[in-house]
Amino acid sequence: MTATVHRDELNMTSDYVPPRTAPEQPLTRLLERQGSASPGSGVRRLLRPRRPPASRRVSAGGPGVDSAMYQLLVSFTVQPDHRDDFVRAARKVARDSLANEPGSRRLEVIADEKNPDLFYLDEVYTDAKAFNTHAEGPYFGAFFGEVSGYAEGPTWLMRGNVAGEEAAAG
Repeated sequence: MTATVHRDELNMTSDYVPPRTAPEQPLTRLLERQGSASPGSGVRRLLRPRRPPASRRVSAGGPGVDSAMYQLLVSFTVQPDHRDDFVRAARKVARDSLANEPGSRRLEVIADEKNPDLFYLDEVYTDAKAFNTHAEGPYFGAFFGEVSGYAEGPTWLMRGNVAGEEAAAG
């Protein structure tokens, strides 16, 4: 599980805008100007590298995320005086689930960058069955038992399986 760093700790203001790292022009023109591609034919090849061997292949979900993985993202709106309580409860369910539920792969607690009362839970399971096992388990029930008095949610924002290579190539 990753640690959360708050904006205050970074001495950043809400007006912070990261510097531009690349010119705003079409990729084709940029590659041609750098001599990395000839007009047209070479660009497509550069943008679609050769397929790595199966032992080194990574799904569209990023390193370590199998395309069969079931992922979900939910949000909660938390009463201001209970933010710390919510984070503590969510981190506890994440820690306990990852340690004791074989199908749990990742559970992250994310604070919204603009609304301090809004939190997201980003979760990954081996499959939908593993999520259902988690939802019927003791950690899930304990979490909702604790936060239901001060948190509104969950609001489902996304749920499903990572799209496989076949879908990405089509």
